[in-house]
Amino acid sequence: MIGTMTTPPERTERPEGDLVRGLGAGSALAVVVGAVIGSGVFLVAADIRASVSSSLWGLVVWVAAGLLSLIGGLTFAELGGRFPGTGGQYVYLREAFGPRIAFLFGWTLFLVIQAGSIAAVAAAFAGVLGDLVPLSAAGRILVASSVIGASTGVHLLGVRRGGLVLDILSALKVVALVGLGVAGLVLSGRSIGDLSVAPMPDAAPFGVALIAAFWAYDGWNNVGYLAGEVQNPRRIVPLAMVGGIAIVGALYVLTNLAIHLTLPPDELARSVHPAIDAATRLVGSGGGTAIALCILLSTVGCTHGLVMAGARVPYAMARDGVVPAMLARLTPHTRAPSVALVVQMAWSIVLVVSGTYDQLFTYVIAAAFVFYGLCAVAVIVLRRRAPGEERVFSVPLYPWVPLAYATFCAAFVINACREKPLASLAGLGIVASGLPAYAWLTRRRQLP
Repeated sequence: MIGTMTTPPERTERPEGDLVRGLGAGSALAVVVGAVIGSGVFLVAADIRASVSSSLWGLVVWVAAGLLSLIGGLTFAELGGRFPGTGGQYVYLREAFGPRIAFLFGWTLFLVIQAGSIAAVAAAFAGVLGDLVPLSAAGRILVASSVIGASTGVHLLGVRRGGLVLDILSALKVVALVGLGVAGLVLSGRSIGDLSVAPMPDAAPFGVALIAAFWAYDGWNNVGYLAGEVQNPRRIVPLAMVGGIAIVGALYVLTNLAIHLTLPPDELARSVHPAIDAATRLVGSGGGTAIALCILLSTVGCTHGLVMAGARVPYAMARDGVVPAMLARLTPHTRAPSVALVVQMAWSIVLVVSGTYDQLFTYVIAAAFVFYGLCAVAVIVLRRRAPGEERVFSVPLYPWVPLAYATFCAAFVINACREKPLASLAGLGIVASGLPAYAWLTRRRQLP
């Protein structure tokens, strides 16, 4: 195992209300795989290839994004082992920097990051389904909204049932990706040496390609939101973060290698659905249809994982008293955070209907990496604050790994502000809109 895993003395955990610790190690891993693997790996290969002008460099982008995500996962793993309560990143930021910064994260996550991701993935499901059967624009909105509603309904039945469905969906999508990858390696008749090579791309287009890859990798931190419902979270949450990223990275590289081996560069550059076109070339129209069905399965599973995890952040905020207490309400029999789930569902559907989810997510991508970077800094702050505290998981090569991730996040934000200044400023405005909300709450509830 990467990093250091120990078993600290027993100590009292922060109470988690009446949540049920119904997720074992396999389900925690399924949360990472399920929330990460959506439609991105099937759809963005052409965009990445266009940015770097080489199949080989396209694969390098996927490897680089995976390694950087793994560095982030190692950093978050230490925080996940230290704070195993519901809320994940919100809790990490609260403990390191206080309630105001944590509130701004939770505010942005609820308004755009999580709800926007849920809306975007559900809309991707409707888009692919619309390519298989005729669907009007209104029909696609109805389908996307129904996917969100159905997933929310399953999670209202309780964390065990919701986790079981996610286990099944995650396992099926892993099988589908392995199948596509193996088919490409065996049936394409080409090898890695046949991939097109070009001079190393400039930093700007490589950074643009990384943005597309990071969108496909995003979501590995979701298991931290559910830590209050994971069995033995101090050990399982760090393992799920790191192990899940490693599994996803291997699947992504395998899948994209198959796509690049199968499709000629000019055909890949024109492809709207690279994975479908690659499968069609390998085994005929039936293969393309099979991959289209796999994309539908994958997007349903991703939506299911995002819905499950996202509702736990407003639940944790409500327990802290920084948002209305009703968001911490649990269903009597299933112990699910029902109000938080329903409110999240309603807002995600509003974003689907409005069609603004892609634009809003583009706005806050820089802000999201600000919060990622702050979590890396939090590892250092918390270690200095309590240097003698025993840790279940210790990030390897401390402090260089968290410093490297914080530096990368800062560079990513600077590049985003330079390349897309208006979008980045709009995103910072969305984050800043949480300040008057927090000020109003502090006056109303006498918060610090």
